[in-house]
Amino acid sequence: MAVKNRDERDLQIALMEWLCRVKPHLFNMTFSVPNEGARSWGAAKDLTRMGMRSGVPDVCIAYPKGTYCGLFLELKKCKKDSSDGRSGVLSETQKDWISKLNCAGYLALCAWGIDEAHTIINHYDSYGTNLVHIGGGKWQLIQHS
Repeated sequence: MAVKNRDERDLQIALMEWLCRVKPHLFNMTFSVPNEGARSWGAAKDLTRMGMRSGVPDVCIAYPKGTYCGLFLELKKCKKDSSDGRSGVLSETQKDWISKLNCAGYLALCAWGIDEAHTIINHYDSYGTNLVHIGGGKWQLIQHS
């Protein structure tokens, strides 16, 4: 099976290994959503009929924190030489899913690179309510006084 973006595949594997090692309580409540990969037409049709949806974020941490039901992360590779450090681009269906999940009580964000994924998860695990979605999969840490 061909994988569309090996860098993002490797990023997801590294994230799962880090979760297992550093945050086992979250790892035990984490699953991936295997939406990538080349499939035959018949297999793709069967998976769609079974509930696979395009654009669903890559990783779900089904562990409530603060006011959130859980955390969904879309992982994108980080390109060191780009002006903002970002390389991957969110598709319209990914943006739509992130928006719908945020409206439903989850925290759904995009992490560009492993360091940003670690930062998001660490803040989510520590505070929960201090992370907010600010649109387009982007997030902001807010400080409560």
